[in-house]
Amino acid sequence: MIISGSDDLNTAAALYSESHPDFSGFLVFDSGILSVPVMYDPEQSLFYLDHDTEGRKDPAGVPFTFHSAEDPVITVFGHLVYYDEQAAFSPLQTLSDRDVCLKNRWFRFVTPSGTARYEIRSVIKVRHDQNTEYPVMVPEPDETWLNAVRQYRLEDEMTFLTDDQYMILQTCLRNVPDVHLLLIAVKV
Repeated sequence: MIISGSDDLNTAAALYSESHPDFSGFLVFDSGILSVPVMYDPEQSLFYLDHDTEGRKDPAGVPFTFHSAEDPVITVFGHLVYYDEQAAFSPLQTLSDRDVCLKNRWFRFVTPSGTARYEIRSVIKVRHDQNTEYPVMVPEPDETWLNAVRQYRLEDEMTFLTDDQYMILQTCLRNVPDVHLLLIAVKV
């Protein structure tokens, strides 16, 4: 679902949440490359891996998170990009290119209660067979995690601090087995 035609996305988010109790927010890129709802899965059931926003079975799934909008690190998962170029997070594949990412680095996370603005500052490709928890899932930023993220920053002057709030957009890559793309964004 593409979000468009609303001057007040917070109102649109509030209306959407009334009919979708698991709704977390709209992920809206300033460049228009992506604009999708994100569902909330606090039980980590992975329900939205193969269901749409209406709860109907859909192998493409829908972007989802285990985190609330107030958490210091929010990971949003996309699905099936490897198999389906029409999957919701498929446009994010182009952001693995540094120059393309810099042109598309700004986005908003719009919830019924407000809008947070983020800047993508680091792009990381992680193999499934790497035995590491960084930076895939992290409850809060610590120096070990921040040092891993800093290695892949888009520009030298981009900072990553322990008291920053982060959003990680995570998805697989089309036709690249066993690799996840992680876009690390800082709330500004």
